[in-house]
Amino acid sequence: MKKLLLSVVTFLSLIACQSEEPLNVFNLFSSRDRTLPYLVTMKCTDLHTVTLLFSEEIRVRKAISEGEAPSVTMTMPDLVKLTFTSSLPVGSARELYLVVSDLAGNTTSLLLDISGKNTRIPVLKITEFSSKGTDTQPDRIEIQAYSDGSTEGVYFSDGTKGNENHGFILPHLELNRGDYIVIWWNTTPDKPSYTNRSGRTVYNVAAGASKGLGTNNGALVLYDTKAGDGEVIDAVVYTDGESTTYSGFGSSSVEKSYKTLTASFDWLGGAVNSKMTTSTRTVNRFNGSDDTNRAEDFYVCATRGISFGESNTEVIYTP
Repeated sequence: MKKLLLSVVTFLSLIACQSEEPLNVFNLFSSRDRTLPYLVTMKCTDLHTVTLLFSEEIRVRKAISEGEAPSVTMTMPDLVKLTFTSSLPVGSARELYLVVSDLAGNTTSLLLDISGKNTRIPVLKITEFSSKGTDTQPDRIEIQAYSDGSTEGVYFSDGTKGNENHGFILPHLELNRGDYIVIWWNTTPDKPSYTNRSGRTVYNVAAGASKGLGTNNGALVLYDTKAGDGEVIDAVVYTDGESTTYSGFGSSSVEKSYKTLTASFDWLGGAVNSKMTTSTRTVNRFNGSDDTNRAEDFYVCATRGISFGESNTEVIYTP
């Protein structure tokens, strides 16, 4: 080894003596791939399956969760499907230890929380909300079921993932078409459920937030699962700014939520203008309207037109 090093040094010295130009010495190993593969997205597709997309072609070296090694299928060079024999939890999560390597041998170890996905989630829409609550009329969000199903594993947050102040998993509720969920954001409801005047069941749920919703600017998002990159079931963005685009928001987290939702087409156009709302003038969705993911789906109801747990009045506030 000493003779080899001496020969290399002597060779470089001879070249340097014979040339007046500066000598460029190259790292013989600089072309080797040293970039670690990283996880791009993770999705839970049912009660037994998780798919993971990586930044490049990978090989799974190890996968284990609570003592179970799932079957591994490479559906694409960078996309792996893990299938478990046991059912994955829906309302909670369990740990997955995963080791992958790329074609150059770079290895990444991951410890991930995985959950199953409820395949019986009904069509849910945000139909009313108040962000200027008081002691007698606190911040609430109304969600109505437009089909039968279960809410197990559904996640609600005041912003897109990573930009929210608070989020929580809805409890398991068996809903019939027309039933309501009223989320009490930072207060406790007086009763868990009741039957409204139309014979629909209204479920009161405490979100457990430490503070109210964003008073003037905010985003409300329903996801089909908390783990990984859940699909957006429904979303609303609101602002009281003069501009109805994200530049009118006063909070950077709301701006990021707006950009995320518009990029995925889960929200289109400007935000709902909440400037004229009060604790009894809430933002309401037009009854029976198509969900276009636009501000035009909503209006500010007349003073004392608040109607949580009931069909919206559709009497629009006129200054």
